[in-house]
Amino acid sequence: MPIRRDIDEVLVTSLSEPSISNVIQLQGKEVWLKQDSSYISSVQKLNQQFGKKGMEPIYIHLLNANLQDLELLELIESEKVTATIVDSHKLELWDSLEKSIQIHEEITFREDADIAWAIRKNSPQLKAQIDQYLQESKQGTLLGNVIDNRYLDSVSWMSRASNPQQNRQRDKLEALFVSYGEKYDIDWFILLAMAFQESGLDHSKVSHRGAVGIMQVMPKTARDWYVDIDNVHDLESNIHAGSKYLRFIHDRYFDKPEIADIDKIYFSLAAYNAGPAKIRRMRKLAAQQGYNPNKWFNHVEIVARENISQEPVKYVANISRYFTIYQRLDEFQDTREEQLGNMTRQLNIKRLSDYFAY
Repeated sequence: MPIRRDIDEVLVTSLSEPSISNVIQLQGKEVWLKQDSSYISSVQKLNQQFGKKGMEPIYIHLLNANLQDLELLELIESEKVTATIVDSHKLELWDSLEKSIQIHEEITFREDADIAWAIRKNSPQLKAQIDQYLQESKQGTLLGNVIDNRYLDSVSWMSRASNPQQNRQRDKLEALFVSYGEKYDIDWFILLAMAFQESGLDHSKVSHRGAVGIMQVMPKTARDWYVDIDNVHDLESNIHAGSKYLRFIHDRYFDKPEIADIDKIYFSLAAYNAGPAKIRRMRKLAAQQGYNPNKWFNHVEIVARENISQEPVKYVANISRYFTIYQRLDEFQDTREEQLGNMTRQLNIKRLSDYFAY
């Protein structure tokens, strides 16, 4: 069963490249594609047609298979590579961010394609489980709508997290988040992502409910015995109080052997946002409705969306995204000098003369 239908493979080029309105204009051009991608066979087929007509082929360069599509589009935008192919539904995300690339919707290599899972042969039980999940999570279902909303319908989280000003602010605050992450045994990227979701890393923010500062801590909560931090108007004290409170929620309510470590974090974040009592009720209700009460995504979050609001659902989803983005940014910064020093080696480029069939 396909997970998405009506997908086109679309040509994308950098702004400096000449405009392309007809596929014939691609002869002799170069395109950068990830290893093992379906796009390679699509270009092969077009090259076979070119060869029959005595035309010059499209020259393929292979890129590291671990490169994500959005990272490849970043390379297009920065003009480190000039052309690639991307699935149309991913380009909708990129286009909404108003990034500087040329999307040639009229130049498609494959149209109305399906995206589906591939599994080993003779696995009827596995296939049945996957088919059941896909039936429950297809577009238009409750679970499908939750997943689409999390990843595709809104990209404001992506534009916010990739803002250069925010990245500079993050660098200034890194030492404090690292310090209190170590103190309370919480990944500092989680704390950073949480602060970004709460306040956009703006310590001057005060909510209509009276929550204060970068971690949006309620002064009353900070004064309670389980936090006991004075002056949350101070930046460091605010980060300290938010980190300590998250740790308290984790240990008091969700540190159970039946809950996976990552879900302990998700439940703790949801409780930080909506309150521990509400999230504990949602777990009980999830069990009653046949969901797994020990898993947040695709289980308790669905019940929370229906019985609380979308706020805790979006809250946890955004923090999960920001966490991933910050990790990738950190990895990128660690290797940036090497990447820029030898782009050919970094991208694992290989010319594929054997891909041109005549």
